[in-house]
Amino acid sequence: MDLVCLSRLHWGHADQRPQNLMSRASKAYRVFFVEESPSENLTQHGLPARLDVTRLDNSVRIVRLHLAAGLVGPKRNELRRDLLADLFRRYHITQYILWYFTPAAIAYTDQLSPWLTVYDCSNDIVMAPEAAPRLLAKEAELLRRADLVFADGRSLFEAKRQVHPHVHLLPSAVDRDHFAQARNWVPEPADQGSIARPRLGYHGTIDERLDPGLIESIARARPDWQLVFLGPRSEMSPVALPRQANIHYLGPKSYAELPAYLAGWDAAILPLALNEATRYLASTTAAEYLASGKPVIATPVQDISAEFGGPGLVQIASTAAGFVEAVGAVLAARRDQRGWLRRVDAHLAESSWDRTWHAMSTLVEREINIRRAPLLAQARIRHSHVGELLCEELANPEAGLSDGRAKHPHW
Repeated sequence: MDLVCLSRLHWGHADQRPQNLMSRASKAYRVFFVEESPSENLTQHGLPARLDVTRLDNSVRIVRLHLAAGLVGPKRNELRRDLLADLFRRYHITQYILWYFTPAAIAYTDQLSPWLTVYDCSNDIVMAPEAAPRLLAKEAELLRRADLVFADGRSLFEAKRQVHPHVHLLPSAVDRDHFAQARNWVPEPADQGSIARPRLGYHGTIDERLDPGLIESIARARPDWQLVFLGPRSEMSPVALPRQANIHYLGPKSYAELPAYLAGWDAAILPLALNEATRYLASTTAAEYLASGKPVIATPVQDISAEFGGPGLVQIASTAAGFVEAVGAVLAARRDQRGWLRRVDAHLAESSWDRTWHAMSTLVEREINIRRAPLLAQARIRHSHVGELLCEELANPEAGLSDGRAKHPHW
């Protein structure tokens, strides 16, 4: 059984949900991770569309679809279908699972006939660069086809279970050991080392999930606090972020670099807007901050408040004044946080990518076995018929082999 994964994110984009799950899936399946790489070179040189396949150390095969830039609509989807057909022929992919991380891929995979269709649903659908109505229509089609739906967060789970009978809440895990490196001293990154303290930090894509008005109010209320933002700026975002002397945008950082930056923060912040982009936002980033040992202050996004606000692990503030007050309180109390850290570690102990994948793979195997059952029953009937003929032959040797061959073509 093979697993063909369709993702909007490239494998090298970050170490996120697709990478963590597919790395573990590769121990049980041949995993083909399909990503699209628009190429200006194809356009400039008139080259045909092509695909490249690279096998990683963890056995995941990265499939890159190289399409000429500027292609849109039916022509682009036709080329995608042709490249996937080439992939299936080249690697003899006949029995397979389709695993969707993006509903957009349904536009060029609806001709395929998988054993099982999985939709792994996260908040990224809201942030995808397609027009929302078209994307939601594709998601509706994917939900009709999906045999299993996995939801990344509680609010997303509650929404999808209204439209699909087999939705399972399986949140993203946090790599505790990776982020716990921030609890110990590490060399200060050069671009952050020159920034004064105290520092309030954020990592993630700079887009409409952030509340620019709240960020500016915090910066103006406390010019002695330094606000540090790590992450790429979304080209699709219309948000104009504030430019204050104490606000620092350091750009995107690799996953491996994050603990070194978090180690130099005095608190972590999630100044998120309360809008459609954060309606189903999972609490993964807050968990990463907590694993790094940093106190966290966040706006009342539903899943973050439910998981961490109630137990008092994250401070929740709904206004700029409340945010400033909460930051001031955690900065004043940061020297006496051993009890808080023990509660954090106890809460995060249940979070594990291995555990998440085990739950997913158990559900997947169960569904596959349900589909295999009729075929196994047919096979048992065939073998039973052959067995009856063999018994007749043993009971009546005089009949000879010719009689047996006459009764059954595979005697």
